[in-house]
Amino acid sequence: MKKISSLNFPFHIIFFSIQPILFLYVKNANQLNFEQVAKPIILTFIISSFIAIICKSKLNFTSITSLCIFFFYYQYLIYLKLNAFFTPLKFPINPFLFFICSLLLLFLLIRTIYNKNVNSYFNIYSFFILISTVFYFDTFKKSISNKSETISSSNNLRNSNKDIYYIILDGYPNSTTLKTEYGFDNHLFINYLKNKKFYLVHNSISNYSLTFLSLASSLNWDYVNREIDDVKSIDRTTFYSLIQQNKTFNYLNKKGYTFINLCSGWGPTQFMKSADINISLNNKVNEFTNILLNTTILAYMKSYIPVLYTNTEVIDHSFSTLCKISLINKKKFVLAHILCPHDNFELVEPNDVITPSTFSRKALYIKTIDSLNKKVIATLNSILNQSKEKPIIIVQSDHGTSFGFNEADWANPTDKVLKDRMRNFSAIYFPDIDLADSLMTISPVNNFRLLLNNYFDEKLPILKDTSYFSNYIAPYKFKNVTEIVKFN
Repeated sequence: MKKISSLNFPFHIIFFSIQPILFLYVKNANQLNFEQVAKPIILTFIISSFIAIICKSKLNFTSITSLCIFFFYYQYLIYLKLNAFFTPLKFPINPFLFFICSLLLLFLLIRTIYNKNVNSYFNIYSFFILISTVFYFDTFKKSISNKSETISSSNNLRNSNKDIYYIILDGYPNSTTLKTEYGFDNHLFINYLKNKKFYLVHNSISNYSLTFLSLASSLNWDYVNREIDDVKSIDRTTFYSLIQQNKTFNYLNKKGYTFINLCSGWGPTQFMKSADINISLNNKVNEFTNILLNTTILAYMKSYIPVLYTNTEVIDHSFSTLCKISLINKKKFVLAHILCPHDNFELVEPNDVITPSTFSRKALYIKTIDSLNKKVIATLNSILNQSKEKPIIIVQSDHGTSFGFNEADWANPTDKVLKDRMRNFSAIYFPDIDLADSLMTISPVNNFRLLLNNYFDEKLPILKDTSYFSNYIAPYKFKNVTEIVKFN
């Protein structure tokens, strides 16, 4: 038997299998913890190593195997890129025909290399792209301490049995932005909220431009940039921990509340370690694994694969759960982070047929806002009608929109860009409390300070509303843009 040298061992099977996973992590490292990636990398390494060992004596077959791996990971991504390019030009690509053509191309490539020993070339190439991916990744660790604030231990709890709902509509724009930038009059949604006695914070501004900073701040009632030492860091670990182990629940837990989290499909709000109950559409795969599988050829068959789910399905599941959750006979704090509108078209209704002639990103975005409004209205009706005691409800966006932003907008934002991103939506339902005279504006950092003061007899100071802008490349390089984004 011919001995296979180490140079001819098909390392490329392993490298080609791992590289797409590592690359997806590297491109999103500022939004992920490595723990989310470790399991798919380890599992893929074990399986690909096993395949490589089996195939090592058949060098022709190893190259074919790598081609098939490449096809598995990249064929669907290539389809998405091409379709996104040609659809606005009125030449949408049929996914079935593209798949068949791709299979034919794969077959021709296999025929071409079948009788050639290209194993060493594949090893060199796969090693090069794997190392390039590793060198692309450069992150910095940082640490930040969570300042404690003295909270009274008073047992004089007024209306302490009310359920509390914190509903976060990710990236929902301020009504002024919708009117001036998109020509959309949001009066139907606003009038509904007013009729239900919600207080509309028309001049609301967000404290941070990025979700993980905004939620860490609002759930802990404080600004989170005060003790950042390394502004070059992109690591989110500490802020994810602030969201996971937040002061709001720690406080309410001592008051007998049950913490229910509706799994969002994103980072720290996908599964809250401190929650008593996490309600998820799918507990079999985490957010990263789901995104990874949805970029492979398995995405063509997602309707038939139970472990795969779309963001639309997660959103629908969250709203349907909210409609029923009031029936749980417990005093509860419910956190619902809804990844919508989030600058996408997830909630375009089935009857809204998208054709090349009607293709308009702005029109689809407005349809998404309109569909989202209807879901929020139906959900609030269910909560209000089914609750035995009037609940406390905060419906708020973590920040404004970034719809249509490009890299230049993030790197050097104009005043318009800053206003679009930092002016958020905020509606507060505090039963039996008249907020009209107590505030004209309130930013997310003061949500729970106001709540605890009004319903738990606390005396927390209301912080000055301040807006800090930063981008994903340098999330901790803050720019105070309050004077630019505040309403006159």
